[in-house]
Amino acid sequence: MAGPSIETHISKLWFIGDRVYKVKKPVNLGFLDFTTPEARLHFCEEEVRVNQDLAPGVYLGVVPVIVDPDGIRLRERGDPPEWAVEMVRLPAAGMLDRRLAAGNVDNQLIRTLVDRIVRFHRDAATGPGIDEHGTPAAVRRKVLDNIAQSERFVAEATPPEAPSPLPPALAEFLAEVSRRFLTERGALLDSRVRAGRVREGHGDLHAGNVCESEGRLVIYDRIEFSRAFRCGDVAEDLAFLAMDFDRRGFPAFAAYLVRTYADRAADPEIGRLIDFYKVYRAAVRGKVAAICSAADESAGYFQLAAGYLLPRALILLCGLPGSGKSHAARRLATPFRATLLQSDVQRKLLAGVPLHDHRGELAWPGLYGDAMTARTYATLRDRAFDNLSEGRTVIVDATFPTPELRHYFLNE
Repeated sequence: MAGPSIETHISKLWFIGDRVYKVKKPVNLGFLDFTTPEARLHFCEEEVRVNQDLAPGVYLGVVPVIVDPDGIRLRERGDPPEWAVEMVRLPAAGMLDRRLAAGNVDNQLIRTLVDRIVRFHRDAATGPGIDEHGTPAAVRRKVLDNIAQSERFVAEATPPEAPSPLPPALAEFLAEVSRRFLTERGALLDSRVRAGRVREGHGDLHAGNVCESEGRLVIYDRIEFSRAFRCGDVAEDLAFLAMDFDRRGFPAFAAYLVRTYADRAADPEIGRLIDFYKVYRAAVRGKVAAICSAADESAGYFQLAAGYLLPRALILLCGLPGSGKSHAARRLATPFRATLLQSDVQRKLLAGVPLHDHRGELAWPGLYGDAMTARTYATLRDRAFDNLSEGRTVIVDATFPTPELRHYFLNE
């Protein structure tokens, strides 16, 4: 059977008609070991089992297969054993990550998703065998082990002459802040164990694992290879999805997701934990990207993790037109979750010029004159300080041709 395929760090998937066949790679990454056929069969069966609650009817079973250069085929007697999870193929257009990119998500969809997650967490297993994964000691081990693993995978994937996605100073910063948080908030974590907030959750809850299909939301790809990775505070599951929204450039949806969950799950304390778990989950994704040798993606996730921990800031990007500062501003805005203010955009808004019109001074006399420039910078400054007063980091993208203009922004 031939068809398009994709690979992750631990699996290969073939899309054939209305079916997907997922084969586990014979890898040992330390936190999982699929190196024997028996292990791959076991975890294929586990994947089908653990995904029934959130993706009913999608995981059909485990089938014996042969993987060869031409694709995948059902195994015949005498062939070496390999195993695949057989799944119903979900509609690509319904995937939440694609809907976000297409601008096809609204608050109603977020509320529906929250309701599904709240019901899942409410009914998920808790108690002995699960609660211990939410204690301060267990969380500390998980977070610090992930940083150590990340350093190893980054070092293995990064050529000596290339910049590291996770420099030693950043790794130590993430570890130190995490240790301090767990020391200061240990009593909070203990109280949440007692309150039943530690559950056997999903473990990999991001937009790429959510799909709207036939009028219902399907949440799939729940972690099968480690119960410890599934178990934790419900804030950990929710933080993964909120972090993913942040990473994709939708911080307002991330904030709405958390507020709505807190309300509907009657969990007002969850907001005190979200940023801590966002840091952890961003670092997990940075590690996975490093395993896949995706250096830029890995660096983006580790920068996002650091961005959750840094205080608000005013960042002025200065330079001549065409020098690349706008590209740098956009790259910085996501990890810092910053408000991006651009002088060209603000200038056109003040002058009533369509943003897509690039004809400049010839078509719009005075657009770059002294009076409009003064209005533009004054408005940028006012908007910057309004955002700073609300606790947001701000990036101002402008030429700043004189020291006086730069100093103007540094004095409130």
